[in-house]
Amino acid sequence: MPIKTWVGRFAIVDGQAQEESALLRSFPRQRPDEEEDELYVLVDPATENSKEYAGQLVDAIGRMYRQDTLSITGAVLRALKAAHQQLLDWNERNLKEHRVGAGVSCLAVREHSAYLAQIGPAIAFHVGGGRYQRIVPEGAAGEPLGFDDGAEPVFSRYELAPGDLLLIASPEIEELLDQEALRAILLRGGDDALVELFRLAGGVQNFSLVLLACVVEPDDAAGAEPAPDNTEGLAGATAAAGSELELTGATAAAGGEPELTGAAAGAGDGFAAPRDDATSFSGEEPPYEQTVTDESPPSPPPELPQANVRIKGPESNIRYRRSTGIASGLPQIPPQAIVAVLVLAAIGLLAWFVLPGALEESRDDQFSTLLATASASLETAQESTDPTEKRQALVAAEAAIAEAERLQPDSAEAASLRAQISVERTKLDAVLLLPDLELIIDISERVSGPVSAKDLALGGGGAYVLDREQARVIAISLLGPDPEPFVILEEGDLAGDELVGPPQHIAWAEELGALLIMDSSRRLVSVVPTEAPTLLTVRDADAWGSADGIAYSGGSLYVLDRADDQVWLYLPSETGFDSERRTLLDAFDLDQVVEFAVGEELYLVLADDTVVRFPGSEAFPFTQAGIDIALSSPASLVAVPSAGMLLAADRGNARIAVFTPDGTFLQQLVSPSFNDLRAIAVDEPNSLLYILSGGRLYRTPLPPLP
Repeated sequence: MPIKTWVGRFAIVDGQAQEESALLRSFPRQRPDEEEDELYVLVDPATENSKEYAGQLVDAIGRMYRQDTLSITGAVLRALKAAHQQLLDWNERNLKEHRVGAGVSCLAVREHSAYLAQIGPAIAFHVGGGRYQRIVPEGAAGEPLGFDDGAEPVFSRYELAPGDLLLIASPEIEELLDQEALRAILLRGGDDALVELFRLAGGVQNFSLVLLACVVEPDDAAGAEPAPDNTEGLAGATAAAGSELELTGATAAAGGEPELTGAAAGAGDGFAAPRDDATSFSGEEPPYEQTVTDESPPSPPPELPQANVRIKGPESNIRYRRSTGIASGLPQIPPQAIVAVLVLAAIGLLAWFVLPGALEESRDDQFSTLLATASASLETAQESTDPTEKRQALVAAEAAIAEAERLQPDSAEAASLRAQISVERTKLDAVLLLPDLELIIDISERVSGPVSAKDLALGGGGAYVLDREQARVIAISLLGPDPEPFVILEEGDLAGDELVGPPQHIAWAEELGALLIMDSSRRLVSVVPTEAPTLLTVRDADAWGSADGIAYSGGSLYVLDRADDQVWLYLPSETGFDSERRTLLDAFDLDQVVEFAVGEELYLVLADDTVVRFPGSEAFPFTQAGIDIALSSPASLVAVPSAGMLLAADRGNARIAVFTPDGTFLQQLVSPSFNDLRAIAVDEPNSLLYILSGGRLYRTPLPPLP
């Protein structure tokens, strides 16, 4: 029996039921050589002032996602980041009471896989294997989109099995019913749950909901044709569902002023005044939609009107019935046309006997040519030492062999070439599935208050995590099992005679045996485990345009100053870094820099996900030569000079990419634990790799290069 997924949704706007609204929309996307996926975006305005702009926010996120060619997680993350940055820019230019922000839930569906991204006030529920789970973002992820510069979405991935449900809804759902009642409803199954939730929402003025269900359809239903659109009025549907809501009319979105520009807006679409584009619902369509990811739709809930079903898969074979007899529909045929038909028939008979052999011979020649092309491209790939040229040759070989297999699907020669190409492709992709990672600690379960773990540093037998949300630095001992985390420094602590401000950046100083912490006032605090914090001198810190990051390497301090388009280098002194600062860059615009790292070279990560390296004062490209998919939202870079490589935490593609120092791709590390990759660090002496994913800290041996 076929396993299928369907999606039911509805929105209530000012007491009126709609299929979609300004706060809830779906965005299908088709990438080459992949099954179609669809993104459902549900927004909850964080302030009263945000309501009039929420529709544009939904549209901006959806357009950005639909135009992106990245993976599902990469496209969602990029869309949210772009929208977040534009809202931040708007809020910085306006009074606090005019700030715009929102909680966002993004649910992307492809076949039986579901990807959930949440940021700000958002709520979701998952039922799987008979178990019920409430999902809400915490820490920095709990901040509304557009409010906090450190806000980061939380990602979850689900492989759906029959009986599984995934629900995203407006936070008001928890005002409609308590957790036990909601759990009982969801465990009844998708059809019943959708009907009951629609009935309960009848008394709410504004509400949105998307319910994803995985079901098993009987074999005899697999070939059923989609049901026709229901044309009954909504009054009957409301009565059938037991709702007291009068489903008449629709409400349009209100107007506004901020403008969303750049990548988030899509081609020519700005975050300008909202339009009257809320989907109206006047009684000809039901207040929800079911989308089937197989070739036949599930039956809609019996209590609700028939759903409009959009088939994902082979197109339907549509025929139209004539309204009159055959004779009355035939035109008069002139004699000249009859003669022409006879001539064409004669030509057709000739072609019947002559052309098949010629066509078969042509197909054989074409097949041989394609095999030769594939073989030559494969040989080029095997002989090339340039990873970019090697990948291009393999792509050409795959294209040629695919066309050859279309002509002769059962060819043993084509199958042999395909296997050889696959071997070379596997070598080049260099995907290494890491064994089960050692979980050191789940910080969020052991430290009081929400944790928004971000930066990670190692040294002195400990790991240190920067929690900007709670203005603190958390330390974890790595010397024994089951470590107990503790706050090593937080806002308001004393360093010498001065109170420390909110910590902003951290770096481990090996030569000092101390953790360096820079606070919001540009004071550099040295913390040696088990000792009191002390202040270090950094000359001319007040003269920087900004303090956007610090790094430590070879005894020297590096400071990222985006406002002055410079990275400053400080040599050590007796009191810290009381030396003349040196410039590292000749001329480079640092406005788009989001991360930096120092090894044998200086590396800058830009907002467009590209990396630039500086062997000296001039910029050189970090080519990523040979990689299958370019970096997407890299979270941190770590140079490992002793191993001759550089690691990048690639958040958008849920992997750790390994490069040579000049940017040539070497390997990619993957693990099921990389569902919310934040930061990485390397213990070079012990060849250990530490990974921060969500609030969990993992450890694994650093894999050797292929």
